[in-house]
Amino acid sequence: MRAYKKYLTIDDPNHVVLSNLPFHSGQQVEVLFFPKDDDINSHVKELQTLFKATQELPLAKAISEEEIEEEIKAYRRGL
Repeated sequence: MRAYKKYLTIDDPNHVVLSNLPFHSGQQVEVLFFPKDDDINSHVKELQTLFKATQELPLAKAISEEEIEEEIKAYRRGL
């Protein structure tokens, strides 16, 4: 087993209990905590707003489509 995922709700941020885990006594494990993101749409909207604001910058407007294409080609060539 490479990974095991378990969801729980934090009742006390100073104490977390994990039970019924599929590991042996004495086995070392790595524990990571990630908050569950229930509102992915708000993050997408924030990113879209950022893109729109970036595209409105004066410097961004000065870049031609041809320059963008050349930059992409150079990046793909590893330059």
